[in-house]
Amino acid sequence: MNKIRQEIYDLAIAYVSEYCNVTKTELLMGKHRDACESRYVLVMVMSQYMSDTDIATLLHITRQGVCAIRNN
Repeated sequence: MNKIRQEIYDLAIAYVSEYCNVTKTELLMGKHRDACESRYVLVMVMSQYMSDTDIATLLHITRQGVCAIRNN
C-alpha cells in the first residue's frame, strides 16, 4: 500500500475517532450504532482522497461494502 494512502488512513482514523468519540477498535469493528455511524463518516472522508478499492483494502471489507456505506 502506498505510504501516502496509509498516512491518510491513519489521520482519518485519528480524526474520526476523536470527533465521534469512539476508539479505533470500535470504529473498525464495532456493531453498535455509534460505531456504524462513525464508520460511515470515515468512509466519506477517505472517499475524498482514495478509491473504493483502496478503502476496502485498508478497512478489510469488500469494495461492495464500501460502496454500500458511501451510497446510504
